[in-house]
Amino acid sequence: MGQSMAKAATLTPEEERKALNHNCSVAEIVERVRDGRIKSIVVMAGAGISVSCGIPDFRTPGTGLYDNLQRFDLPNPQAIFSIDYFRESPEAFFMLAKEMYPSNFAPSPTHAFFRLLHDKGLLRRLFTQNIDTLSRAAGIPAEALVEAHGSFASAHCIDCHVEHAESWVKDEIFADRIPVRCPSCSGLVKPDIVFFGEALPDRFDQCRARDLPQADLLIVAGTSLAVHPFAGIMHDVSDTCPRLLLNMEPAGVRGEGDSGHGFRFDQADNWRDVLLQGPCDDAVRALCDALGWRDELEQLVTTLKSKGGSVAGPVNVDAVFGPGAWGKNHRAELDMPASLQALGSGPNARGVALALEGHQAAAAATTDAVATTDAAATDATATADAAATPAAGATVIRDGDALRLTVALSGDAKENAQPGDRVVLAPSGALTIPEFDLDWPLATVGGRCDATLYLSVPRLDGRADEMAYEVWFVRSEPTTEILARFGPVIVRDGGSGSNGSKPEGNGDSADEDKGDEALNAMDQLQQLMQATGISSSELSSLLAGQAQ
Repeated sequence: MGQSMAKAATLTPEEERKALNHNCSVAEIVERVRDGRIKSIVVMAGAGISVSCGIPDFRTPGTGLYDNLQRFDLPNPQAIFSIDYFRESPEAFFMLAKEMYPSNFAPSPTHAFFRLLHDKGLLRRLFTQNIDTLSRAAGIPAEALVEAHGSFASAHCIDCHVEHAESWVKDEIFADRIPVRCPSCSGLVKPDIVFFGEALPDRFDQCRARDLPQADLLIVAGTSLAVHPFAGIMHDVSDTCPRLLLNMEPAGVRGEGDSGHGFRFDQADNWRDVLLQGPCDDAVRALCDALGWRDELEQLVTTLKSKGGSVAGPVNVDAVFGPGAWGKNHRAELDMPASLQALGSGPNARGVALALEGHQAAAAATTDAVATTDAAATDATATADAAATPAAGATVIRDGDALRLTVALSGDAKENAQPGDRVVLAPSGALTIPEFDLDWPLATVGGRCDATLYLSVPRLDGRADEMAYEVWFVRSEPTTEILARFGPVIVRDGGSGSNGSKPEGNGDSADEDKGDEALNAMDQLQQLMQATGISSSELSSLLAGQAQ
């Protein structure tokens, strides 16, 4: 319900720096809270924040709730929270509910920290998976809470839907009059906990849409981020909103090849994700030490009668979280010369050489196009269209059984690129958009890669060597419009064939294998550029040094 699809961010380095200035550390987040740049915080909380209260989390091997339900003889651990199983065998749930009832526990220091955020006017919303109502017990008002999976705070009959007082349900459970039955219809009465098979409350989607895009900081605490749709809301903050995970283990990390919004800890294209790995209570105490709030936190801990009570003295951050954890930048820095050296060794060396040639040719073509555009703009007889022609350059290199197009944009073309715009490789002199136009988003070309993009192009009916091309920039909305076209761009031999001729063979020749290796090398170069935000001119310099 309400789950959104994560989309890859396409930010320029300047836009990325708005999040944490490429310093993805706890220290940077604390500084931004202290100086007022962060003033609207959304929290996502899971069972891990209540473990120190004596309530087990769900999934920790050995100690988690799901590993300790054998006495209930369940078909599977999750059945205890299944609405279908509850209808058939409700006794197991009520026996567990008696053990886990919120009145048996007091809020943790982490709950107290969230209360402190509220008291200081910083907490926009607390989204919690927890059913234990301990956030309420900590004094966080209901209007600041979204109990995404419900809670024990209210109860209804699952048949006639009559609401029953929480105090009455609690008395029935503790008197072992279970299963609890509705006095009106004898149906089963269940606390308003969201079971598997039930929809989340409407408030979840309403607040999700309203609060997440407005957050200056997202704190994720004590959750494995394994249950959706709750886990998906981490994607709903803006692309420039920092995200801080307080957890015993990394969670929600972007998988290999996933271009979405998973956490990017210690990856080269991370611009906003920070991990403080350890117990949540130690983490919030360390945050309060740095923010100057520690005395206030411990006063709340004492008032709330948290298990373990107040703790004196600052947290030894290096001992708890690891040496240097506080200032650690979770944005990995790639050693570009070393990466290029590794990439350019062995069979990939040719690909590096081709990449350098493509960059230099594209840069030269761009310079020529800029000069042409400037001249047209000063010519009194030039048409408005000619004067507005964007500066652009391109080179097309044949390599094996494919073409490689390198496009460089500047001026209006780069500034005015919009999502949905396309780069089209067309036969020189074509009058209409050809059937083999390629759907390459112009916004990517004008983004982090400094307007240079490597793209594989299939051979076009074997005619590639005899054809000259034009490069068109096309916008399809609201109507198809050719923004600019330039050329002809002659196909240049990349070296895998002889004299520009089509390689012989049936697809498994040594020449074609070399071509594939070169194309793969160029793809990897492009990925390095995207990961580091390095400009094409910087990469060209590095490549030139590598080629020597």
